[in-house]
Amino acid sequence: MNIFSVLHCEIRKIIRANVFWLVFLIFAFGPIMMGVGIILSSDAGGINWKMYLTELLDSLAPLGLIGYTFIAAWVFEREFSDKTIKDLLAKPVSRSKIVLSKFIVF
Repeated sequence: MNIFSVLHCEIRKIIRANVFWLVFLIFAFGPIMMGVGIILSSDAGGINWKMYLTELLDSLAPLGLIGYTFIAAWVFEREFSDKTIKDLLAKPVSRSKIVLSKFIVF
């Protein structure tokens, strides 16, 4: 097995999981609501992109780090909670390819 088949497996597992889509929606909701708030609070009705991007970076960078850490832990932890770690390690794929594919996916 090459790295692309292992990577394809990891991508399919993540896309089928509800946790991935929930985290995706939560992190997509923040910038949308910030944009709506800036549009509604501006007097001229125009968008001040500099203010929007500054506030977006200031507020979502720490949350992005927390979300990234959560997803990284979840990707590795789900093998243990689903009890598939034994099956994964029994396959004729090197452990380095498995770990590399998980890191590439998230």
